[in-house]
Amino acid sequence: GFAAVSRTMFLWKGSPSIQAKGCLAIANAFLTDNEGSMADAPKTFGLFEAVLWAMGKFPMMESVQRPGLRALGIMLIYDCNVEFFVAALGGLKCIVAAMRIHEGHVALQAAASRAIEILSRNDQVRDAVRTSGAVEALAVNIRVCAQRDEETAGSAYKRAQIAMKELLADKS
Repeated sequence: GFAAVSRTMFLWKGSPSIQAKGCLAIANAFLTDNEGSMADAPKTFGLFEAVLWAMGKFPMMESVQRPGLRALGIMLIYDCNVEFFVAALGGLKCIVAAMRIHEGHVALQAAASRAIEILSRNDQVRDAVRTSGAVEALAVNIRVCAQRDEETAGSAYKRAQIAMKELLADKS
């Protein structure tokens, strides 16, 4: 289960392949949980820490960033009370760095935009997201995706627009 995944990621810290597979295993496990029984798993098994560590260790590797962003987004959907936790752990820094480094990778941009959108819904975190460079990263994503023809680019473009709207919304 999750304990084995996080332990393997910890034991094989130097392997981007293991880190990528660990992030993907975390994301896929949450996607197959139809009963919602894994709601406490991110905190219980240190899954956020494992994913953020992998993303921080291998920022140039799209093969780690994409499943990492996917796992973060899915875990954020599962537990809406962890946005502050993710922001405090450096999650914003990892998300924005991934967007900047991999600006031409539309699937990664879509996953990052989704994570920003979810984080921006939390009043306690929104200001930190606004000052993290996320607005600029989303703007670049929107510009890059608008120039591409493929279907994935259209999806990433829409996701970035939704994230930008959520981020800039005045909730007061």
